[in-house]
Amino acid sequence: MPALRAFLLLALSLLVAAPAAAQSLDKVTVAGWSQPISEITNLLAEPDKGFFKAKGIALDYVPGNGGGAALQTLIAGQADIAFTDPAALYLALDKGEKLVAIYNIYPQNVFNVVALKSSGIRSAADLKSKRIGVYSLASGTYQNLLVLLHQVGLGEKDVTIQPTGLLNFAPLMQGQVDATAATDTGLLVARAKGLGEANVIEVRDQLNLPSDIFVVKESYYEQNRPLLQRFLAAYRDSAAWMIAKPEEAAHRRHPRHQRPGRGRQSRDHQAAQRFERLCDDRARGPRPLRSRGLAERRGHLPQPRPDRPPDRHEGRREERPPPAEGGRAMKFRDRAILVTGASRGIGAAIAKAFAAEGGIVVANYLTNAEAAEAVVAECRGLGGEALAIAADVTSAEAVGTMAARIAEEVGRLDVVVNNAFAPYRFDPDNRARFWETPWEAYGQQFEGAVKAAYTVSRAMLPLLQRRTGASIVNLASDLVTRPSIPYHDYTTAKAALVGFSRNLAAELGPLGIRVNCVAPGLVYPTQASEATPEAVRETLIAQTPLRRIATPADIAGPVLLLASDWSGFVTGQTLHVDGGLVMA
Repeated sequence: MPALRAFLLLALSLLVAAPAAAQSLDKVTVAGWSQPISEITNLLAEPDKGFFKAKGIALDYVPGNGGGAALQTLIAGQADIAFTDPAALYLALDKGEKLVAIYNIYPQNVFNVVALKSSGIRSAADLKSKRIGVYSLASGTYQNLLVLLHQVGLGEKDVTIQPTGLLNFAPLMQGQVDATAATDTGLLVARAKGLGEANVIEVRDQLNLPSDIFVVKESYYEQNRPLLQRFLAAYRDSAAWMIAKPEEAAHRRHPRHQRPGRGRQSRDHQAAQRFERLCDDRARGPRPLRSRGLAERRGHLPQPRPDRPPDRHEGRREERPPPAEGGRAMKFRDRAILVTGASRGIGAAIAKAFAAEGGIVVANYLTNAEAAEAVVAECRGLGGEALAIAADVTSAEAVGTMAARIAEEVGRLDVVVNNAFAPYRFDPDNRARFWETPWEAYGQQFEGAVKAAYTVSRAMLPLLQRRTGASIVNLASDLVTRPSIPYHDYTTAKAALVGFSRNLAAELGPLGIRVNCVAPGLVYPTQASEATPEAVRETLIAQTPLRRIATPADIAGPVLLLASDWSGFVTGQTLHVDGGLVMA
């Protein structure tokens, strides 16, 4: 607390008259805690109003998914300034990050928890055993909710916390949560959209800290004080405009604020606009996925159960499958998963396993549309939603088109499983020895393993960055650690994939995205293993502590584990799934 006050006092010294605008523009990138919403109207209006340009600054805004995500973007070097909250700053300082708070945006705590009058929730104690929506698990709404619960002797285990994204009042108005953690601004917008009578529990009554602050790296602060002076002066001018002319600002709430290189309106702005649409049409019938075309092609989609209010949270599946046996929660309900090479074998088993846990599965395939559609049908039969998309995962153009379809028809992406690989036959009797293996064979396997994972991961990264707890799982091989049969080209490519995955885990960790590998042994039956002689399979069985060979379903479980919150603190690891042949 004293450290924060010192930082803020230091920031006040920056609020002096800014020098004249420079001849050339200095780029400043702000990492936000949210998708574009009313709190940052003055930033989003920059292309039209030019407050920052007048101070010699070219402003860019990177949307996030909570104050923690904004700081992760800053720490990763992808932004100069983070629009975040004190709780996220405290956590980062505790981890040893060198950060400075340069401006107190909201001196009062504007967070609250809102419930409909009919719920009977009037105080923090009434929240026990209730479903509470938060913007994300990296957000100030989440942190302040925990503060509020703590004040009455409750903890996270005493409630059900549901991340709802930016549209946090829509689930409350539709009965999907009992209360929602929000801000004063969000509450004002919700009331304008027909929220009705509500009870508001204000966090400031328990802890009146600032709600939002600007934070920079200590090194950036030391090197760019004059630039920060100009930035804060421009922010002061833009905020004054928004306060003085609220009606004009309201009309500019969702401007066409484009990132460099983007030729059309950002989907982040479309996400912000969806809240208004959802509230306006909350009485209309269910819409399972955003694209009408998807529903038309599928012929039918699940209908809402009569004992549950319809889900109008756009971009999500409409039906909520009942819990699996024993009433356990479905780990991937409403989460979107891309599985490459999902038309058969291991990929198909993984896709169906995610669907059985309530996931929205995107089944990628290369050419066999009939097999992919059969997998989609099975996914639906298991209680999930699914669609099939054809794409060569080594083609940047094809994968880019697939990413655009996922954004349009699903609206999100939480997990990527890079399962597809170049054709290969595990036939030890007819394998090429080292002196018989041309370099081109290595190249083909590198394309199928490393280039495919690189191309897919790079194209899907913008979608993953918008989600909390996103994950990438790459399929490697236990042959990298135990080359019982030296398939030179295949094993070398998979070893490179493990190295790629570890580097990617180190790079994406600060962004909240985990990357891990699953390394199967021989999996039978699959198209690749059908050439493996029975005698070889029997030998492997005899050497395996669990005395059998893996099936495709054996691989699916570990993939789901690494993609789930159960492994939320696991990244850069390789999990061997071979019955104990490899013991690390």
